[in-house]
Amino acid sequence: MRGEINTGGFFNKARFQQGVIQTKLNYFSRLFSYHFLKIRHFLNIEHTAGIRRADLEIIDLDDPYGIRGFSSLQLAGTRRFTINQESVFFTPVYLLGFRMATFSFVDIAFLKGSPFAGKVFSALGFGVRLRNENLAFNTIQLRLAFYPSPPSDLSEIGFTFATKIAQPVEDFDLREPNIVEFR
Repeated sequence: MRGEINTGGFFNKARFQQGVIQTKLNYFSRLFSYHFLKIRHFLNIEHTAGIRRADLEIIDLDDPYGIRGFSSLQLAGTRRFTINQESVFFTPVYLLGFRMATFSFVDIAFLKGSPFAGKVFSALGFGVRLRNENLAFNTIQLRLAFYPSPPSDLSEIGFTFATKIAQPVEDFDLREPNIVEFR
């Protein structure tokens, strides 16, 4: 388990402004064995809030900061809360140098400071990852997602093909201070 709190902003005439506070909690389970499968669960919870931001400074629920595969121009606010859960099932399948893992996920998020405040957006999905250590792009992912209550500019079903997969596990090293982005 890993927790993180980031905050930043500027002082202008002794007044704190353009601030941001982010809290994150990341958890991944030990590797479980069930018959021929190896299973691992990941849970990420994040809250981002703007403090005295300019009117045009907003955040959204778009991938990769909110809901996987989500992209909407209609949703924007000043606070975001997300919960992302993923279960990965590592199979013994090995074909033509590729190892196969399947995964399922649930994403839940909402915004405050927007016309959609109070409305919960979510995604349910599953997919397949094929990995070959001998290729330049060593992971291929196919993902299908269902969005139960999407905004009008997003379909209820989303399909994604990707070759660069964000690693769900972050390191536990200390980092140097840097700018906390409002994104």
